[in-house]
Amino acid sequence: MTVMTLKLITGEEIIGDVISQDEYEITILRPVTMIESAEAGSISLVPWIYSIDITKPICIEKDKVFLSAETDIRFADSYQKYDSSLTTAMEELESGAYTDEEYDDEELITIH
Repeated sequence: MTVMTLKLITGEEIIGDVISQDEYEITILRPVTMIESAEAGSISLVPWIYSIDITKPICIEKDKVFLSAETDIRFADSYQKYDSSLTTAMEELESGAYTDEEYDDEELITIH
């Protein structure tokens, strides 16, 4: 897999592991985007879409991509660290390392 940056025609910039591409679409795993952090000059990686199953690849139609290029090594390294920590967290969740009992109601936030 190759860490690639995709610039969409909407202006969004996505970083992800490209697992395949053909004439019509690009398939990527765990797409992220960048946001400016509170620290001056600092950038954070965040999920591109929050409501998808991140264990499954997504397809982006090539006619929606303005530019694709190999990601700069500094961002690719950050992405790999992000991906590695995300994988570890997912494995812990799947193993049952976290349970509902670990959180008391005062810690939970309800969105109305």
